[in-house]
Amino acid sequence: MSNLARFAVVVAIPFLATQPAFGSEPEATSGTANAVQALAFDVASHPEAEAVDLYKFLHQAMFGPGHAAPDRAQAAKALDSELADLGPLMSSEAWCDTLGGDPMLVRVNLRPFVANGFSSDALVEAFVATASAVRADPQQMGVALDLVVQWLQTDSRQDLGRDLQELARTMAKQGYPTVHHSAAYRQAYKPSYRVIEASIASANGWCGSF
Repeated sequence: MSNLARFAVVVAIPFLATQPAFGSEPEATSGTANAVQALAFDVASHPEAEAVDLYKFLHQAMFGPGHAAPDRAQAAKALDSELADLGPLMSSEAWCDTLGGDPMLVRVNLRPFVANGFSSDALVEAFVATASAVRADPQQMGVALDLVVQWLQTDSRQDLGRDLQELARTMAKQGYPTVHHSAAYRQAYKPSYRVIEASIASANGWCGSF
């Protein structure tokens, strides 16, 4: 399956059409459902992911990259610094990973991006544009976390589900702040990417073809 072919796939997660378990939250929007579906793919391809990594995935899908793009100059400086210390391309690394959300977002992985000779200036423009395009809805973040917890508990991942549920409650009290990847995730996958609107990434060829 190509990187962006995932956009057209509907994951069979029956509870997506149900009310969240805690009962006080609204039903999932299509963007939230897409994020939960995308996370199901991501967990399968990143088995070392811990609860904080699942939370970060959903946070990026629901909130976008706005916290990391205060202005274009700072965004460009941060990207240049990261590109200077990327390391070699990893053999199993996808060009992009789908995040879902509304608008649909992806992680554009920087090592494949550089290896394919794409423009860092264009990526900065897309990054800043994406940050402006996403309108975060904290309620839907709660819905997404609740649904993922339910899925983990019915998918023989009860320990991970309990960890995520505990983390979700803590983060809800703090207004859903940003977090870093876990040490285990960083060691296994060396994540280096930018969160970009899928339509922009696709138009520039950054994620391959559908």
